[in-house]
Amino acid sequence: MLGVFCGSATVDAALARLKPELTEGAWDGLAKALAHFRSRYEVVWNDGAVPRAFLESAHRDPGRKQLAALLAKIVRFYGVDPLMVPPPRLALVPVPHGFGTHAEAIGGALLLEIRSGETLADEASVVVHESSHFLWSLVPAERQRRLAAFAAGLDDDGARTHRLFGEAIPTALGQGVADRAFRPSSWSLDGPWYHTQEVDACAKRIFAVVSAALDAGSTLDEELVRRAIQAAEGPR
Repeated sequence: MLGVFCGSATVDAALARLKPELTEGAWDGLAKALAHFRSRYEVVWNDGAVPRAFLESAHRDPGRKQLAALLAKIVRFYGVDPLMVPPPRLALVPVPHGFGTHAEAIGGALLLEIRSGETLADEASVVVHESSHFLWSLVPAERQRRLAAFAAGLDDDGARTHRLFGEAIPTALGQGVADRAFRPSSWSLDGPWYHTQEVDACAKRIFAVVSAALDAGSTLDEELVRRAIQAAEGPR
């Protein structure tokens, strides 16, 4: 459902697309809830002023080339061809200051909540994080199963650690590699990278392995999974 809204030009268009998929009561409740909050959110939306300002700033930002180069490295890391599918689209959602933000990859839509005044450097880590989820979705299912089976065979915690990699690797790439490159003065291993402690800790432990793999042009394979699990689990 969220993907439908991200891919629709207007709220009404999204509701129209969803109507055949929902019961009459569910659709009516959703429509009324959106109508109830619409006038308040339109103050935040402000005719798209915040995302428009962000895009205009990003188009002029010399860091675009740096971000493109990093994303190209990450494509090699996942070992996929992103041109086999339509390119992902950023769905920029303005939110007020003073609260946390949310981001999510929904198929080919990368939802990013942004605040007024934020720049490409502020959002580079999130763009990389959600793009990493998108690229992982392009990894063939057979290869995903093979890597999971390999991890499970390493030790008793291999399968559990590998499941953490679903969020920990994008976090190591985004909040680790990208944020260090784009916001070096505020970047720290001690600061929060992810909102759950388990993923946060795992991402920081595998950060050096992931960063070195990017620099070497390595692909996410069994050997890289082995090194990442060793780093995540620490000495025994």
